[in-house]
Amino acid sequence: MQENEKIQLFENAPIPGAVAKLAVPMIFSSLVMVLYNMADTYFVGMMNDPVENAAVSLAAPAILNVVMAYLVRSEGAALHASIGTMSGCLLNIVLDPVFILPWGLNMGAAGAGLATFLSNCVACVYFFVLLYVKRGNTFVCIDPRKFRLKKRIIVEVCGVGIPERILSGDCIPQC
Repeated sequence: MQENEKIQLFENAPIPGAVAKLAVPMIFSSLVMVLYNMADTYFVGMMNDPVENAAVSLAAPAILNVVMAYLVRSEGAALHASIGTMSGCLLNIVLDPVFILPWGLNMGAAGAGLATFLSNCVACVYFFVLLYVKRGNTFVCIDPRKFRLKKRIIVEVCGVGIPERILSGDCIPQC
């Protein structure tokens, strides 16, 4: 989406149309993520080992591609965020049976982990290439030389994050 289109979308477009343009790709991306999680559980479940199934259910996929998707989405590029996320998810669904099941590499839960790792790497590559192509036309910068801890940013992140963490109930002691 070009800069003028973003301004039009955020400032002048009717709210239902703007929400639909940004929300629909995100909804599809979320649905694919649900399928992705179900695929790991389904294929590992076929091995009839409850310990491996529990391991797959409790483990979270490598997180960099999710953060990058949120960064891309925050600039109004919901479609690109969804493409990156969905590409990794769809690849994982294809690789799971090959790595997990006996007719494939017969790796069980380790195969699910390997499929997840490779799929997340593909999604990260997509986002890195996207940000490289868009460099200069984006607020997102992935140049490690420019990473700096600034007091203003830390205060703003903590100002939003700490109250949210408290409200989520994770910090309340259980009796």
